[in-house]
Amino acid sequence: MSRILKTLVISAFVFSFPQMTLSKNVAAEQSSEDYAANDAAAVKACLDFVDAKREELNARQQKEAEIVAPETEEAKDAEQTGPEAYLEAAAQSKPKFASENCIGIVAAACLENDTGGTIGMMACYGRESEVWDARLNASYREKTAASSKKVDELTKARDEAEAKHLREVQTAWIPWRDATCEVVYANGAPLYGEDAKVEGVYCNMVLTARQALSLEGKMIMSFEWPSGQ
Repeated sequence: MSRILKTLVISAFVFSFPQMTLSKNVAAEQSSEDYAANDAAAVKACLDFVDAKREELNARQQKEAEIVAPETEEAKDAEQTGPEAYLEAAAQSKPKFASENCIGIVAAACLENDTGGTIGMMACYGRESEVWDARLNASYREKTAASSKKVDELTKARDEAEAKHLREVQTAWIPWRDATCEVVYANGAPLYGEDAKVEGVYCNMVLTARQALSLEGKMIMSFEWPSGQ
């Protein structure tokens, strides 16, 4: 999906839920601390909304499943096979309300008010990147911090192993993100013009957000069998 199309999609999402958007009438003298607090609140409101809607949907689906008669063997045999059936099953297994849909909520609202051209676009994406980076760092510190609770040796060893693994992952992820956004999206900016610079900042925002959501457990890296298996 192109950056422009992505921005339009995010904009539609943002203004569907005005309680989560940033105010258009922010005073010009608003401090950077105020912006940071408002941006963080907008992202949190979106994620809280998604979590609530997902729980509501899951509860409704579970209730509906309890009253649906089980499939007979004949019905199962009559099910479609092939790419279409597989893709339909895969689509149904995806959450209708996904946390990653909140990526861009701050930037979209910022871009609505921006008149600064390329520099303004980069600033908007950079603002949201800071929110996700703060969430990412908070989760990382929490998951790698030594526990002060009294735990048995087995639990302690497991926690230490998980923390060690996370440090290795994060140490490898940072240069991967930077290289991806510079080489793949920005093609070595600033050699390739202003658009490349914007793509690089946008890329940084998206990948940082996804990593933050992954560490928070809101975007699970699942290795379960694919749908239909």
